[in-house]
Amino acid sequence: MNVETNCAGRLRHRCGRSFGRGRSLPSSAHMHAPEQVFGALELKEGDVFVDLGCGAGEYALSAARMIGESGAVYALDRLSDAVEEVRRRGSANPGAPVRAVVAELTETLPLDDGIADVCFLCTVLHAIDGDTKRRRLFAEMYRALKPEGRAAVVECKKEASRFGPPENMRLSESDVDALACGAGFSRKSATDLGDNYLVVYEKARARCE
Repeated sequence: MNVETNCAGRLRHRCGRSFGRGRSLPSSAHMHAPEQVFGALELKEGDVFVDLGCGAGEYALSAARMIGESGAVYALDRLSDAVEEVRRRGSANPGAPVRAVVAELTETLPLDDGIADVCFLCTVLHAIDGDTKRRRLFAEMYRALKPEGRAAVVECKKEASRFGPPENMRLSESDVDALACGAGFSRKSATDLGDNYLVVYEKARARCE
């Protein structure tokens, strides 16, 4: 079972089967077809993309290439080694500048209000200790997003598996929906990623039920 230290300072179980590139830093990016993930995110040139819990930076660097030099990428992680590696790789990565920052995801995010088009959270939410901290993170994503911005969450399916976290640590889509709804989001789309799922939320225009 793959394990890393998470944004809340606990052990985090990745849904992936092996660590990604980048000095053995963890990544689950290899598990998902890029066209599925980025197709659902609907990134366009000039967007601002925020990778929360960026790890090895695979998604951040891919997004930078997609949105081009007129866009911007913020890669946040509590691990200084991860941030240093993303900075190193980002300096030679084509496309948007990648700004890697050490940050605790359960505290106020180092992002201006309304700056982001997409906030991306991949196999991180289940490891944050309790719904109070999870709700705060959703509130921070809401704050940082533009009015038409989207929050995207990848999580392990809530089912028994030989890989990743135990079933009792996992969050179902309805669990994530409840957290998002409470912060003022509504569901926009959902994508089956095999062992995982991806749900995209937008700022709600009507009351979320």
